[in-house]
Amino acid sequence: MRHQIPKHFSRRERLGLKTTEMVLAGVQKARQAACDWVIGIGGGSVIDTGKVIAALLTNEGKLLDYLEVIGKAKPLEKMPAPYVAVPTTAGTGAEVTLNAV
Repeated sequence: MRHQIPKHFSRRERLGLKTTEMVLAGVQKARQAACDWVIGIGGGSVIDTGKVIAALLTNEGKLLDYLEVIGKAKPLEKMPAPYVAVPTTAGTGAEVTLNAV
């Protein structure tokens, strides 16, 4: 039985905290690559970025539609794409929360 390698893209950066523009660029690349799922390997910021990419892959609208406090805080209409979080740091807790900072 043959297994096909899923479509993917890799985004390696060592820039610390992510901006909304950086996150949206990741969403755009994931959509262009027709990704079905997301893997985040890194610290809290990377884990949170993966959550956003997974959520926006399956939901229409803009990032600010879903952000609390500074956005419209709309609930997601569809389940996010499958997401695997691989934390490389201890203590952020990003891998066990629903929110992305």
